[in-house]
This record gives sequence, structure tokens and C-alpha cells, in this order.
Amino acid sequence: MSKLSIVEAAKKVLDLHPSGLTAEEVYDYIVQQKLYDFKAKQPFNVLKGTLRRQCYGIDFPTAYPIKHFRFEIFEGKTLYFLLNEATTEKRPPAQPETADEISADSLAEERIQTAHDEHIELLRKQLLDAILDENKSKMERGVFFEKLVIELLLKLGYGADPHSGVTTSATRDGGIDGVIHEDKLGLDKIYIQAKCNSYEQTVSAPDIRDFVGAMEEVHKGIFVTASRFTKDAYDYAEKGKHGKFIKLIDGEVLTSLMVKHSVGLKKVKQFSIYKLDSEYFGGGND
Repeated sequence: MSKLSIVEAAKKVLDLHPSGLTAEEVYDYIVQQKLYDFKAKQPFNVLKGTLRRQCYGIDFPTAYPIKHFRFEIFEGKTLYFLLNEATTEKRPPAQPETADEISADSLAEERIQTAHDEHIELLRKQLLDAILDENKSKMERGVFFEKLVIELLLKLGYGADPHSGVTTSATRDGGIDGVIHEDKLGLDKIYIQAKCNSYEQTVSAPDIRDFVGAMEEVHKGIFVTASRFTKDAYDYAEKGKHGKFIKLIDGEVLTSLMVKHSVGLKKVKQFSIYKLDSEYFGGGND
């Protein structure tokens, strides 16, 4: 029996089959040629796990940092290839987008990651629907949105303390919807503009220009919308000729930040993903 490692055995087989092989075919060749002595109760799963964890373009908690293989999905089959310098310059193949499209070769960690990504995407859509609740009046949506934006920015770390942000629309403060005080005395401020627009109602350069005009002596501003900004809006905000520092946050970024910082969400259940502690077992690579 050869003293090749399981990785070396797989590499030797794939080197002889540049057109690619399935995990089952790689396993069969290794066994037939006696390249590696599988001692596990489920040897094929060991081989499949080795291929996936060292595959370029696949990343999850127990994946290995060093990659030796790549994969492509062809006619419903996952084919594995030996990785070389030429292939590393190519973009990794797209991962399946839905649970039904996940390859049978996927490991449990990959399926969990895909399901988690789908869950986050659904949450983002639900958050946007809740923000644009049609059962509320336009004024109610606007007032709620301003408070939501202030709460989110405070959770992001802006402000001297949790009470440093206030909404100002009720006082008709020159079109500014909120203020965040960055120090205890309120000497340094960030002005906030919050527009609870639907997706079809884009925010353009004139809207940013009006916001800048209302900022007066304040130099930092954050413009948040539930919809999206036009290219000219981004161009105007980034030019810097107006002497202000303007950050634009659209609906996509907004909902992503809300998920990340648990704004408008409550935790239902949490799962932990583990990997082997190599140091516990006497060193070696994870």
C-alpha cells in the first residue's frame, strides 16, 4: 500500500484526468489503484469532504486555507479538477442560489451556509416591506423611518452615548430630519436626512444638493433612503466641492445593517458551527 496522503492520492488521480471526475470516480480510482488506505467507516464521505474543504471558490468554517482542487457543475454533475496557477486566475464557479439547486456533493456546512444566506435575504425583504407598510399613512411611515435611522446609527457607534441622537422634523429644522451629537457638549454634529421612499422613487442629485444646503455650518451628513440613489446623486455626494462629508445609505445597505445590528429583529434560535481544535490534539493545521 502506498504511503500517499489522501490529498496526494486525489491529486495524482485528477492529474491523470484533466477533463475532470466526480467525487465517486476519484474515490473509485484511489481504491482500485490502492493509492490510499481508507480506515474510516464511511471512506467515500472522507474523500468527498477532503475535496470540498480544499476546493477553490468554496469557503465555510471548516474549509482549509490551502486549496488543491477546483470544481465545475456540468449537466447536473459536480466535476473536480486539479488546481493550477492558470485556473486560480479564473473566477470561481457560482454557488447554487437556492436549496433545490445545492449539489449533492455539498457538505453539511455548505448547506447550512446557503440556508443562512437565504434566510438573511428573506429578512432583508421583510424589513423593507415593514418599513414601507402600506397600512400606515405617508406621515406615519416618515416619522417611524426617522426614528429607525437614528437608532441604527447609534448602534453603529455614532454619537457620544445612546441618547445622542434626536429627530428634528417636528421642529421643521430646515429640512434636516435628525441630529447626532458626537460629543457630550454637542459641539460636533452629524446631520441626518431620512427619506422613506418606495423602490421606484429614486433619490437624485438635487435632493442631495438641498440636503447640503440645509447643513450650513455642519460638515458631516448621512442621507438614508428606503429606495435607491441615482448615479448623479453618488457623483454629487462624492465630489467634495461643497466642502461637506456626505454618506449615502440606500435600502439595500440599510436592511443589511439592520440585520447585522439586530434592529427591528429579535433572536429566535442560534446555531453554532464547530471545527476541530488542532492545538488540542497536538498542533498541526486546522
